[in-house]
Amino acid sequence: MRYDNDDADIKNTEKILWVELGGIGDVAQGIADIKLLKGRHPGVEVWMLTKPQWKDFVSSQPSVDGVIVGDKKPFKVLLSTARQIRKYKFDRMSDISAGGGHSLMLQMFCRVPYLLPLTTKRPREEAALDISEESRRRAEDLLKSLPDKRVFVCIGCGGTSLKVWPVENWIR
Repeated sequence: MRYDNDDADIKNTEKILWVELGGIGDVAQGIADIKLLKGRHPGVEVWMLTKPQWKDFVSSQPSVDGVIVGDKKPFKVLLSTARQIRKYKFDRMSDISAGGGHSLMLQMFCRVPYLLPLTTKRPREEAALDISEESRRRAEDLLKSLPDKRVFVCIGCGGTSLKVWPVENWIR
């Protein structure tokens, strides 16, 4: 098992598993990171391990080559997830979550030789997520049906201080 923190030595023929078992924001950020990684390494094949509720969303993204549904907890589920992952023979695995020991156990049970905690430069200058034209039209129709004065509320805001937006920024 080897630990890398740079993607410079990735070969364009590698198969990478991106572990993203958080909420929808974490999954969206992971997809954006995959898109940037594939921009630097166009030949890599990148799959995402995610929770069942995000499978359809992740599958709809052209930058993601495949989706595996699973989790790292409880231990019995971790073992089942590792069995699924082993079938695909990944060259590397990226898991930047706060999974600690569970992340290490998942990597060991999956027998993935390299753990690659990839991070990307932010903010991005181009759209990172893709939606179908039908979904875009439905969203536009929904927004047109709303009154002129709109209030958007975002419930919850992640677990780090970087994700907390001051109240004065919400008021207009």
